Amino acid sequence: MLHRVTKIGFAMQKKLSAFILPQTVQYARDRILYEFPSSNGYENLTDKQIENLVKKFQRIIDFYNELPIEITYKIYPDKEELINDGNTYEYIIIEIKYKEKSRKKHD
Repeated sequence: MLHRVTKIGFAMQKKLSAFILPQTVQYARDRILYEFPSSNGYENLTDKQIENLVKKFQRIIDFYNELPIEITYKIYPDKEELINDGNTYEYIIIEIKYKEKSRKKHD
């Protein structure tokens, strides 16, 4: 599926400030968005390209895959744009969540 993306945002839980500096998220965002080819101000991304974007973001944030975080994404329709050509404009939110450690019950 092809997505015409107008916005890419990032959401991060407050607990993560101990693991990831906000400057790191800003750096990762800027580096990834710089690499996107742009045409007419919009990004045309396939599902695979979005998955690769999220994987690349995760590699920059957590290179060794050792931080207790989970990185996911959601795609939302963009309600702000008035569309006459039938295409759906969307925005992507990349979410960084703290993984709660499972507590083992002692008998």
